[in-house]
Amino acid sequence: MTYIEVKVQCPEDSKELLIFEFNQFEHVSFWEHEDGFSAYFLADEFNKQHINSSIKNLLKNYPQVSFTHAEQPKINWNKEWESNYSPIVLAKKYFIRAPFHEVKKDLVNFTIMPDMAFGTGHHATTELIFTLMEGSDLSNYKILDFGCGTGILSILADFKGASSIMAIDIEEESIEITTKNAEINGCKHIKSRLLSIEDVPETNFDCILANINRNTLLNNVESISKKLKQNGLLFLSGFYTEDLKLIQVNYEKYNIFIEKKLEKNNWVGLACRKRK
Repeated sequence: MTYIEVKVQCPEDSKELLIFEFNQFEHVSFWEHEDGFSAYFLADEFNKQHINSSIKNLLKNYPQVSFTHAEQPKINWNKEWESNYSPIVLAKKYFIRAPFHEVKKDLVNFTIMPDMAFGTGHHATTELIFTLMEGSDLSNYKILDFGCGTGILSILADFKGASSIMAIDIEEESIEITTKNAEINGCKHIKSRLLSIEDVPETNFDCILANINRNTLLNNVESISKKLKQNGLLFLSGFYTEDLKLIQVNYEKYNIFIEKKLEKNNWVGLACRKRK
């Protein structure tokens, strides 16, 4: 199978922002390196003109950024993972690792297969929600993970004693990798389903997790409110500090109010509660 590698060279302070933005493209996977990152596309699905135009439009707001693309006929993904995916500690307690990393006995270990889904723990938004969730009691909670990616937030909810976790995503790859990661970590309370939030039949969730992006959060605020019980918890991230006011105003229309806010590298994480 042949792949196209799109290599983006960028300053360190814009790497996280660009990686998050790059998830809009239907890539197979991406890897970080010292001077930026690389995204991989299936060659027979790679529309050079469309991708070039889209990337150029995206990068116009980022100075000192360039990109190239080249054909890669064979890729050993396991080797790529081992050379590019480093373990990370979140909330000073959780060690996020791949199967080829050594276990840290003094920390709570998560085993995450990076695969093609978003959520390896390295992005600031994941760290923000991890920290907010760690400060909350989720024992016996019924939880909805909206846009589950790799399932990393669902796994944390399971570790923290949630009794029921529905992990939903509109990407089949995310459902597959969430199911795999739940099994690897021995999580018994996670059910992965290929659903949009408006199609979720259940309501009255004690807590909803949503680490997505600004537009998806704004477009689905009504559905989120309908699924969340009164006095329920909502953890949000995936938007920049300059979008905070817009998020706040729109969620308060549905009686969802901010209780705690964290920021890192221009990203925001919120713990909110639905009030009467």
